[in-house]
Amino acid sequence: MLGGEAISAGAARAHVPASRSLPDSGLFALLAFIVLVFAELLLVLAITGTNYGSTDGKAAQAEILATLEFARRFDITNLNPLQGLGAQMVPTNVWMNPAYWPFAFFDKGLASELSGIVAFICYAAACYAMARCFDLPRVPSIIAAQFTIVIFTPVVLILAFAPNFVSIPGLAVVYAPHLVAFGLLARLSPERPQVWFIAGGLLGLLFYSLYCDPLWTAVSGLAWIVPFAVVTFSSVRRDAILVRCTVLGGCVAVLLLSGALEHVYSLSQYTARVQFPDLLGRPRTPLFTSIVFRSNYAAYFYYCCVPGWALGIWLLRGRPRILVLAGAVSALSLLAYSAAFLYSPGNWWLPIPIYIEHTLFALFWTAAIAGYWGALQALAAYACSWVHVANSIDLGTDPRRARVLSLSPTQAAAATTIIAVAIASVVPAVAINKALKYPKNYWYEAWPDEPELRKFLGNNIGLRADPRFRGSIFFYTFQFDEFLTLDSLWVDAVPTANEYSQLITPQATYFIHELFKRDVSHDLNWFRPWINTGEGSFSTLFRAFRAMGVRYVGGYEPLHISGLEDLPSATFPRRSPFSSGLWVIHEIPEVNVGNYSPTEVTIARSAADIIDALSSPNFDFSRQAVLSADVHDRLVPARDMQLSVIRGGLHVSGHSDGTSLVVLPQQYSNCLRAHDNRVRLVRADLIMTGVIFSETIDTDISLEFGIFSPGCRRTDFADMKQFGLKD
Repeated sequence: MLGGEAISAGAARAHVPASRSLPDSGLFALLAFIVLVFAELLLVLAITGTNYGSTDGKAAQAEILATLEFARRFDITNLNPLQGLGAQMVPTNVWMNPAYWPFAFFDKGLASELSGIVAFICYAAACYAMARCFDLPRVPSIIAAQFTIVIFTPVVLILAFAPNFVSIPGLAVVYAPHLVAFGLLARLSPERPQVWFIAGGLLGLLFYSLYCDPLWTAVSGLAWIVPFAVVTFSSVRRDAILVRCTVLGGCVAVLLLSGALEHVYSLSQYTARVQFPDLLGRPRTPLFTSIVFRSNYAAYFYYCCVPGWALGIWLLRGRPRILVLAGAVSALSLLAYSAAFLYSPGNWWLPIPIYIEHTLFALFWTAAIAGYWGALQALAAYACSWVHVANSIDLGTDPRRARVLSLSPTQAAAATTIIAVAIASVVPAVAINKALKYPKNYWYEAWPDEPELRKFLGNNIGLRADPRFRGSIFFYTFQFDEFLTLDSLWVDAVPTANEYSQLITPQATYFIHELFKRDVSHDLNWFRPWINTGEGSFSTLFRAFRAMGVRYVGGYEPLHISGLEDLPSATFPRRSPFSSGLWVIHEIPEVNVGNYSPTEVTIARSAADIIDALSSPNFDFSRQAVLSADVHDRLVPARDMQLSVIRGGLHVSGHSDGTSLVVLPQQYSNCLRAHDNRVRLVRADLIMTGVIFSETIDTDISLEFGIFSPGCRRTDFADMKQFGLKD
């Protein structure tokens, strides 16, 4: 009844040789993993360039490389010097996630492929560990691990399943700890000291995932709530339920008291997509609910899973049955979640259902495999008992039956070894056979071939050539080839005013929506300060561009805007994989490189009043500023100002003959800290950072929104209410 055996399996064990066969040994698991990794490696070599291959994947590569170059080591909260107005960098812990380590040592092409392999191994191992924790034998556990290949490149592209681990394979390492934690939860019992070891392991796994990537941990964590609940309350023993509730409650309490959970919550809430879901929400369509509406193979996946779940619930006992039950209940909860997404009134700010589905794939197929394995065990037990009964009646009546029963333990072990090796190879073999039918570069998306543009911008504003901030570039076409060009420039450490991130702030979206009258309904995850309605003013836009440090503006054609005819321009070849032509780059003179020092200050307490002041045709960002805090000293212009990008933040230096205000092209947050306590940081012009100092300044500025110190974000939320950005 326990240990995952089918009901009738006990009768069969009496007639099975006592010797330990290969499928029951660790050697078989190792052999199967070698076959699996070899298969994935062969697939990656056969169909190249698919890991991190899309525009999202290239943006992820740029983010990883930027983090390695500009972020504080082992810190997940840093300023992004390459995108937008220096908003928070996407919290990717490249030092803790082994999938990202290849980018520190190899060229991005090779590193991306190695990263995918490392992520695949980690996720497959986690899937195997989860199955073993639920008492599945090694063979079905290995098969479950091998099914990991269907959600990694290139098989996932062939099946048209959710490509999350194609765009960013490193997410698999973020998700993997939740699989193992789920398995460990099933092992929890009141016995000591086991409970303490497992509790510590659970806490460590949950924190590791969160520390690797808080944003995607939140998605995975939400998906695993139902499976964790099923395992917690499935025991027939009250003391086991109490222990599991206590351990999970203790983990939550530790993460909450340490500030880690508040960090995750405030990180996700302080985004435009959450605060303005009516402007930036995704359409409520079935395409975002399940791969069933995207892939011709998805229905067959579920057709195979459902009978496996039914068989498992019927035939299995103990932990394997709990595993199957968790898979089936999670599928039903996903169906309800998807229905709520499609039909519930109001705005939707939770993760879309297809992300939840992707997270639970491993649970779905492992639960189905457990069910089918239970059915096979029941059939084997029935066959063994039938042969034994028939033999006891008349062994000589059927020679075939006699030969079966006459196998020695060695022969039986050899036979099971052959069968086990065949089983261990079937999933990789099918995947390889299917993939090799496609051309080598079928899904490969090349980087744009634009060395002239990259060299020009790298020499003039690139941070790798000179850490001083010398301006940024903004592209306004918003086409696919522009996205590819942006990716390549970010890899080259060229700052752009364009920002692509899940962390676009509410103040940034409000700023461009109200000041430039931009329709932002198509700007999900984008910061694009450009005019796309008839109400906006290009004069206001370009005055703001100067204040934001935008030195170059790029597009397909020369700009024909009244009052801007004299802007110098240059052309460069545009060679993306899908189009060609010219980039026309206009240069804006006298932009803010950290040297705008206004002396005329206006105080405003609401965002609407600030926008009104900035919209005035006579407003000069170099001489005037709108602050939200009082300044009692008389201001004089600063001189010799210099703004540089350093690891983990900015460095500001300069002089003043009294007290000066300098407006930096850096987005303001109450989490910004000047390392010199004589320097005061204030909000300027709604989204910019004002620096007030006397006589001399020579200080670093960093973002102190840490995983254990998220309290400063509460002040940002208070500012949103004070300024009327959000009710």
